[in-house]
Amino acid sequence: MSKKYFFPSEPSPAADKPIKNFLPPGYTSAAIVFHPFVRMPLNWKPEKSHTPHMLFPVKEDTLLFGTPVSWEAVRKETGMNSIKELAIGLYMWIGGIYHEKAKPEIYKKLKDVIGISLFPPKEDQLSELVIQSFLEVIRCSGSRTVHFEKITDGSGSLVIDEMTTEDMLYLCEEPISLYDEKEDYIFTCYFDEPYSFIIGKRDIEGLCQNIGWEGIVCDENTTHAWFLKEKELKQFYSKDE
Repeated sequence: MSKKYFFPSEPSPAADKPIKNFLPPGYTSAAIVFHPFVRMPLNWKPEKSHTPHMLFPVKEDTLLFGTPVSWEAVRKETGMNSIKELAIGLYMWIGGIYHEKAKPEIYKKLKDVIGISLFPPKEDQLSELVIQSFLEVIRCSGSRTVHFEKITDGSGSLVIDEMTTEDMLYLCEEPISLYDEKEDYIFTCYFDEPYSFIIGKRDIEGLCQNIGWEGIVCDENTTHAWFLKEKELKQFYSKDE
């Protein structure tokens, strides 16, 4: 069955429209799961880089040598005042924001802590640092297999208990949707956004709190531009906070 959220996606969600307006029929809840930053050992020397324009650990190195770092921990390290401010800095780093709140001093605070041993979250794809927890949620829902749809590379399914590291990394290559056999949950990502989405047919706030992710629960007014809004966020925090 073709998933319409977010890839393949018609219509494309708009930044100023509530995310929950774009949920497929039957789905009532949504949350944004932040992709962790990653800290590599100071003596780490890459054999190759994830990106051509800067030193960045490839997925295999991240899994072998990296330590996930929460957004809240990085916020404290940068001295920023809020998660929203950190998100603005990340979007400036990615290059996808033009707004009066996108101030040079915010970008500098983030730039000052990135590049020696700390690296920013992945965008355009699921993070290799959270994919295993996504698969565990699907497995605990009673599903033996994970179904997936990639934006360019077709669709398929994998038996969760038989998956290798290479299989998991294959699911972290591009925008993709993952879902279980009963389609109770969908995990997906969006272009230029350093986090994933989980949507469900029932309330997922408790799941997000208990699993150890970091992010925000979407209410009826949460948009893709949540970090530019003045409204208070309903956050959930990683277990290291």
